[in-house]
Amino acid sequence: MDDAAASIYLREIAAQCRYGMGAIYQLNFSLETRGKPDVSADAEHRRFLEGEIFRALHSFLSHASHLARLLWPAPGSAGDAAVARASELRSRLGLQETGHALDSALLRDYADGFDEQLDAWVAAVPEEHEAVATVGPLEEVRSADERGVLRWYDPVARRLVYLGREYELQPLATAVDELAGAVARANGDG
Repeated sequence: MDDAAASIYLREIAAQCRYGMGAIYQLNFSLETRGKPDVSADAEHRRFLEGEIFRALHSFLSHASHLARLLWPAPGSAGDAAVARASELRSRLGLQETGHALDSALLRDYADGFDEQLDAWVAAVPEEHEAVATVGPLEEVRSADERGVLRWYDPVARRLVYLGREYELQPLATAVDELAGAVARANGDG
């Protein structure tokens, strides 16, 4: 990969990091606002903010998924060019080949086949699955069964369960933030 091509990829990686960290900022702002006493008493405002929380979570995971695909393409399914691109970019950024928080099939496949994922979740959930979106401890969900929760976020544990899949947000956010620093250093900006 020549320097011009690498520069394009590095700028895109930097953009995905910025967008992902912007989503984390929005998540934290929405969580903080949701916790204020005047908001807690206003059910409509609280529902709006819970929607913003999930929008920010989904946005962050989408950007993190793009980063995972660029730097750690799926083994076996990625073509030779994708594997070579990823290897070159990881080398330029000083990233390990395996074991990185973003090197995750779960993350890479976050939005792939959403409709099939939703179909499978609906078919597999327990009969009582009224908790479509919940922010707070799982104990607040009546069934207390994660399989019956379409989307649930625990802001203390920083854990999202979505369509029966669990995402630990803090290690991912830390990895994206550190990746932004690696890109800046590779570009001579940091």
